[in-house]
Amino acid sequence: MLSFKKVTGDKMRRKKVFSLIIAMLFFFTSSIFAKSLEELIPDPAEASKNVYDELGILNSDTIEYMNNTNSDLQSKTGGQIVVVVVKSLDGYSIEEYSTKLFEKWKIGDSKELNGSLLLFAIDDHKMRIENGYGTEGFIPDAYSSRIIRNIAEVFTSDPDKGKFNEGILEGYNEVLQYYADEYNVEIENKKDSEFDYADSEDEIYVSDIMRIIFIMIIIIIIFSGPRRGSRYRRRRFPFYGGGFFGGGSSGGGFSGGGFSSGGFSGGGGRSGGGGASGGW
Repeated sequence: MLSFKKVTGDKMRRKKVFSLIIAMLFFFTSSIFAKSLEELIPDPAEASKNVYDELGILNSDTIEYMNNTNSDLQSKTGGQIVVVVVKSLDGYSIEEYSTKLFEKWKIGDSKELNGSLLLFAIDDHKMRIENGYGTEGFIPDAYSSRIIRNIAEVFTSDPDKGKFNEGILEGYNEVLQYYADEYNVEIENKKDSEFDYADSEDEIYVSDIMRIIFIMIIIIIIFSGPRRGSRYRRRRFPFYGGGFFGGGSSGGGFSGGGFSSGGFSGGGGRSGGGGASGGW
């Protein structure tokens, strides 16, 4: 006759084995069905030229306007502005997603490196402006952040129904205006921004001035402090020698492409890392 301890021990072992099998099955099925980021990125061939709208948020007039102005922009500057609307990021960060999309779609001219991506993940309430290496000079992160805030303001202006078409169009027009100013070109049939463009410039300019003043104060403190050799300065100010001010994103190359009737056609590489993210 089996002892009570042996019967109980066998049951416990079987229970542990069963739990282990269930955990392994869950792990393998999750691995099989989970999509990689590469798989999630839309195929540029499925876009309507420069616009990919997974949810049908943008109306036909907006899409036509974006494509027509993009065509004129590219012919005059080589630049490309891509607008992508997706349902969800499926757990990935919007920075990861936008960088991979920019790389896969190859946005911008091969010499000017001047592409821009406006990405919107509606269910996640997230958006990002990703700029090519050559675009960062005239659309720095501070400008991208301002555009993101303006888009969010339009999105939430109607509490009952998000004004997504209007907000995305607003952001696109602001980005397009920076291109027109930088290259000193007039984009045919371009619409004006809903926000006061001059006021936005002044506000960002003031914040840049304050940032410069702050950096100058830090530099003065560093070089006017006690001088007991480089070891002392490094110990007292750990950012001395480049750690505080150094860094910055490195840019990759892009190749420009033309437009095809069946989708978007780029020809480059990865983004320069500049831009801004936000939500609503």
